[in-house]
Amino acid sequence: MSTRFSVRLPATLTLAMVLATGAEAQVVRGRITERISGAAIAGVLVTLESNRDSTTTRLVVLSDTRGEFAIRASGPGRYVVTAKRIGVQRHTSAPFALATGETRRVDIALEALAQVLPEVRVADAGMCVRREGQASRVASLWDEARTVLTAAQVSLRDRLFEGQLTRYTRGLDPRNLRVLEESWSDKQGMMDRPFVSLSGDSLSRAGYHRKVGDSEYYYAPDADVLLSRAFFRDHCYDVVEGGRDRRGLVGIAFEPAPARTLPEVRGTIWLDARTFELRLVEFRYTQVDIAEGADRVGGEVHFGRLANGAWVTSRWFIRIPQFAQSMMPVDAYTRTPSILVRPTMHRLVEEGGIVFTRGLKMFDRPASVAGTVLDSAGRPFPGVTVRLGGTPFSIITGEDGRFRLDSLPAGRFTLIAEHPAYTQLGSFVADAPVDFREGVVASAVLRARRTNELVERLCEGKRPSEDNGTLRLLVVDRVSARPLPGLRVWLRWVGRFVGRQPKMMMPSEVGGTETLTDASGTVAFCDVPGDMRLVFSAIRPDGKPAADSIILRIGRNELRAVRVSTIRP
Repeated sequence: MSTRFSVRLPATLTLAMVLATGAEAQVVRGRITERISGAAIAGVLVTLESNRDSTTTRLVVLSDTRGEFAIRASGPGRYVVTAKRIGVQRHTSAPFALATGETRRVDIALEALAQVLPEVRVADAGMCVRREGQASRVASLWDEARTVLTAAQVSLRDRLFEGQLTRYTRGLDPRNLRVLEESWSDKQGMMDRPFVSLSGDSLSRAGYHRKVGDSEYYYAPDADVLLSRAFFRDHCYDVVEGGRDRRGLVGIAFEPAPARTLPEVRGTIWLDARTFELRLVEFRYTQVDIAEGADRVGGEVHFGRLANGAWVTSRWFIRIPQFAQSMMPVDAYTRTPSILVRPTMHRLVEEGGIVFTRGLKMFDRPASVAGTVLDSAGRPFPGVTVRLGGTPFSIITGEDGRFRLDSLPAGRFTLIAEHPAYTQLGSFVADAPVDFREGVVASAVLRARRTNELVERLCEGKRPSEDNGTLRLLVVDRVSARPLPGLRVWLRWVGRFVGRQPKMMMPSEVGGTETLTDASGTVAFCDVPGDMRLVFSAIRPDGKPAADSIILRIGRNELRAVRVSTIRP
C-alpha cells in the first residue's frame, strides 16, 4: 500500500552563475569551517537565494580547499545563505540586505560529523512513500543524496577537475553476463558530462524506453533527472538496508507510482550508512519484453569525491537488449529458399565508462589481482594481454603465463585475456568476473577455451554432428577492405573431396545455408560437412549467388577462421 506525505522541495537551481558587470556587482563571500576545530571544510554546497521570493533562481557553488566561497548575486535585495555538508544539518544564515555593488561576508561554522542522519522538516510537496513510518527517514536520506547530485552538477559546471575518461561498449551473454566482445577508447583533459538523458518532464510524458518504428530507445536517469520534480512525483520510495555486495550501505528504493502506466525505471539510491555520502544509483527498466536476461536490462551510476570537495560520476554503465532474428537453414540448394525467422534476445549491449582523475578517492587502500593464464592443455600461456574490462589497466603475461595488476578500485569487474589466435575466432582466450576488495590481492586462473567451447560460443550452445566442422568468415569489401555488415550470404556444399579432388554428388546430397553477416561483418556457419567442396557467395537482390563465389574447404571436426572478400551486390 502506498502512502503520500509532503516534503519541501528546493526551488529551481541554476547551474550557471549570474555575473553582474562593472561596479554594480553584488558579491557574497565567506569561509566554511568546523565549529570546534576551526578547520576549513571543502566541498560544502553553498546556496544564495532570495529571502522574499521562493521562486527566484538559486545560485549554488562549492567551497574550495580553503573552505572559501564567492557568489555573485543578480541584483540588490534581501538574501539568505544556506550551507549543506553531507552528514550535517543544513545551516541557514539570518536574512540580510545586499545593496547595489556591495560585497557581503558571511562566514559559517558547521558542526562536526556525528554519524547521525540529519533530520529534514517535512513540509508540503507530495512524495509517495510505501511505508508511512519511513516518511521522515526517506526525506532525510533524499536530502543527502540530493546534495551530492547537485555538487556533481556544480563540479562539472565550474570545471573543478580533469583526468582520464575510459569509455567502452561490450556485448554480454544475456544468460550469465559473460563478455562476448568489447571495444573502448580513452580521453584526456577536462571532464564533460558522462552521459546526457532527456529531461525529467520528457521522460515522465513518454517513458524511459520507447519504440519508434523498428528502433528502440532506452534512457538512463542522470543527475538532472533524479533532481527533477517529475522523477520525485512519478515514484514511490522506501528505505532498505544493504546486504551482500551492498553491505555497509543504506538505500532509498524507488519504483513507479501506482498511477504510472508508461515504461519506467525502478531501483535503489545507495548511500554510505555511516557518512551518508551517495555511492551509487542502480536501476532496472520496467515493461521490457519477456526474454531471457530481461531482468538485467538497466544500469548503475557510481559517484566519487575529490580531495578539493568536488564530486564526479566515477563509473557508470547501461545495459540494453539486442534482439536478433535466428534463421533455419535452407534444406537443399535445388529447392526454393525458405527461411524461418524467430526473434530472440541475441545479447545485452553494455555501454559505460570510468573516470580516473587526481584526488579522486576511489579507495582507502587499493585492490590488486595476481594470476596465471593457461592454454587449453593447462600449460602456461605467454604473450596474452590481460586487462580489466572497461578500464585502461592491462598487462602482458610472461613466459610463465603470470600477471599482476595493482592500484585497482574496489568493485566487480571482468578480467579479459586476449590473443590474436583467438581474436580471429571471435573470442577471448578467457574471461572471468572478479570481486575486488580494498587492500586485498585477488587471485585468478584464466584457462583458454577449448575448441568445443569456442564452437559452442559461435553456434549458440550447439555442437556440430560427428565429422562436421565450424567455419567463421570475416567478409570484407574487395575494394576498400572494410567489413560488410548486414550482407546476405550463402554457403553451399556441392561436392565431396577424395584426396585433393572434389567428387560430384547426387542432388539429394547437395545442401547449403543462408544467413546475414553481423555488425562486424562476420558470420559463423555451424555443423558444416567436413571435406566438402564449399561455395561461399554473396546473394544478389534477385536471390541468385553473386558471380565472385569463393571455393572453401573445412576438415572434419575442424574450427577454422577465414577472411574473404567480395563486392556487395
